[in-house]
Amino acid sequence: MTDMKKILAIMMCALLLAACSKDDEPTVNEADRQAAEIAAVLNGHFIASTYSEVTNTTEVTEITFRPYAQPKTEEWTGNGISKNVVFYGACEVVTYYNDHLLEVTKEWKYNVRVPYQGAQAELNFYPEIYGLTESHDISVISASSFELDNETFIKQ
Repeated sequence: MTDMKKILAIMMCALLLAACSKDDEPTVNEADRQAAEIAAVLNGHFIASTYSEVTNTTEVTEITFRPYAQPKTEEWTGNGISKNVVFYGACEVVTYYNDHLLEVTKEWKYNVRVPYQGAQAELNFYPEIYGLTESHDISVISASSFELDNETFIKQ
């Protein structure tokens, strides 16, 4: 009779485990989903310009985003700290005044980060090999425009 009790106890435990297990559906982090939606807008050539009455010049910033087919996770070391960073693609940032005077061109890999659900999204630029990174506040206006540090970029 004790063998029967052991078998029943084992069967009850197995039934209990089967009933309590949940489906293996992956849960989507809301902040990661938000970052991916922002990254989806960053595809192509965007331009922003700011006119200064004081200097009578127009500063133009052009960003050409070249997204990867799939985001790539790479190890990045900055300030002696290594961390894994999800790169959504590469981009070229060109800044100039009026008729391309003092033109500066930089090549970057970019990452979109939302620290937690509801937080201000960040667009982070990483140099191709080594150097200082840049972080900018970003918010999507439409499928063809976004605001980066209070400047509106429009897709061309």
